[in-house]
Amino acid sequence: SEPYRSAWAANVENAKGRVLEARGRLAEAEAAFQRYLALERDALVKSKSWPNPPQPGGFESAIDFGLTSLGRVRANQGRVAEGESDVRRALLGRLKAVGKYHGDTAQIIENLAGVLSDQSRHLEVEKLARTSLEIYEALGYAPDSAHRVRVTYRLAVALFSQRRYGDAKALFDQIDAATRAWPPQRSVGLRTSWPRVFVDYNTRNVESGIERAREQLAFQKARKGELHYDTAMAR
Repeated sequence: SEPYRSAWAANVENAKGRVLEARGRLAEAEAAFQRYLALERDALVKSKSWPNPPQPGGFESAIDFGLTSLGRVRANQGRVAEGESDVRRALLGRLKAVGKYHGDTAQIIENLAGVLSDQSRHLEVEKLARTSLEIYEALGYAPDSAHRVRVTYRLAVALFSQRRYGDAKALFDQIDAATRAWPPQRSVGLRTSWPRVFVDYNTRNVESGIERAREQLAFQKARKGELHYDTAMAR
C-alpha cells in the first residue's frame, strides 16, 4: 500500500546498489544508493503515521549506512574528498545517535579507514583501525568474528604500508590463529594477499611467502582464468 511504498522501494535500490558495486559498476551503484537514500528518508517521515510504527532509530541507522555506501563508491571512482565527506557525515550521525561503543559506529569507522587507505593516509588508517578494534573488543566480539578479523587485517596492512613489517606479521599471525577453523575458501584472501606475501619476504620467511604466492596464483587462475589481471599479479 502507498504508506509503505517508499520503504519497500528503498530495500530494492539498496540491493541493486550492493550488487552493482560488487560487479564494479560504480556509477550505476552510486545512482542506486542515491535513490535508496531519498526513498529511505521519505519512508522515515511516512513511518510516523504507520499503524505500527517501527522502533526509533532504525531508519536513521539505515540512512547513515546508505550514506557510507554512497561515499565508498564515490571514493572508488576517484572522488575521494567527496566520498570521505559522506562517510564522515555518516560517522557523526552514528556518534550522535548511539555513541562510540556501538557496532554501527565501529563499522563506519572501518569504512572511513578504507577511504583513507586509498589515499595512502596510513597513519590515520592505523588510528581508525585501532579505534574500531577497541570498540569491537569492548563490546565482546569474538576474536574469530568477521568484524574483528577484518579490522585486524586493515590494521596489519596499514602497518605493512609504513614498513613496520614485524608489527604487521604479528597481527597476521593473530589472524591465522583466529581463522584456523574457517573454511579454506573463506580465509584464502587473508592468507595469501600481496601484503602477506611481502611481509614474509621482508621478515626472512621467504619460503612461506612463496607458498602463499603459489596458493594465490592457483586461486586466481581457478576463479578468474589465465588471462586476468589478478592472475598476472599473483604470478
